[in-house]
Amino acid sequence: MPTPLSDGKHVFVWNGMGVAACFDLDGTRKWITRVETDHIVYGSSPTLADGVFVAFFGKLFGFDAETGKLKWTQHRINKNVAAVLAAKLAGQDVVVTQAGEIIRPSDGHLLFRPRGLTTGDQGWAPPVILGDTMFSPRYGVNEINVFDFTGCEGVTWQPQHVGQIGTTPEVSRKPDGGWIDRWTAGSPLVWEGLVYQIDIYGNLFVSDIAEKKMIYWHDLKLRGFMHYNSVPVAASPTLIGRHIFLCDNQGTTVVIEPGREYREVARNRIDTVLDRHLPLPAQETLTYSPPITDGQHIYLRGERYLYCVGLE
Repeated sequence: MPTPLSDGKHVFVWNGMGVAACFDLDGTRKWITRVETDHIVYGSSPTLADGVFVAFFGKLFGFDAETGKLKWTQHRINKNVAAVLAAKLAGQDVVVTQAGEIIRPSDGHLLFRPRGLTTGDQGWAPPVILGDTMFSPRYGVNEINVFDFTGCEGVTWQPQHVGQIGTTPEVSRKPDGGWIDRWTAGSPLVWEGLVYQIDIYGNLFVSDIAEKKMIYWHDLKLRGFMHYNSVPVAASPTLIGRHIFLCDNQGTTVVIEPGREYREVARNRIDTVLDRHLPLPAQETLTYSPPITDGQHIYLRGERYLYCVGLE
């Protein structure tokens, strides 16, 4: 399940059996390393920071990217259901976990852990790093904590907690007063003073960062599929050019204009039917990961096919 990554010269992979490997662009394996694991956990996409390949499987592992040798194991990072990220904060290369913990890649030292983390489920979405600021989601779309790491140094970092962006109470309530878990698997999109989030049911939430309040939310009427191991919407909102792309897991993409009001530009669906031997819909599952672009094309990853769509 974890997404491979590349430094432009090599491709690094990580899988759910604790195996890390590196290949050159011709497909020749450079190294392969397996670490001891004790129980099955959800796979998290790895990252590369300061010459260290970092991956999570029950705990955080750091491998020398050149040789594949295990450099360190960080046992205090024992919960992570989203991609780990490479970033630069306060002028230093760091690794950022789904919960917003900051780790030094050279030796695995834990520099910062946000207060209030519990052993319970607090969400699935990775943070977003812009400059020295981290936007860290918690409890689905209901909370984003903003931290400023400017000037942090030493072995223990104390960033400024700039504030918290939250949704309004009615977002998480049914008409009868019952609770709705507004979970999200996608990172927030931060753009021109606004933050865009989408929950697993296909509802878009837009908030003002300076005012720290929600501006609007909108049901996108997506047709994603849910079962015990799948959520209808998993991809992060994605900015491509001057438009935002919002995808479900059944091939539908909604394109909107950024702004304080909902303006839909286009809606497209890729209908690919697969011959299945499982009790699942025939429609191919795709766009679980966000679309990527080279400036002229958009690439969408499905369970069987890779799609390339031209930009006009």
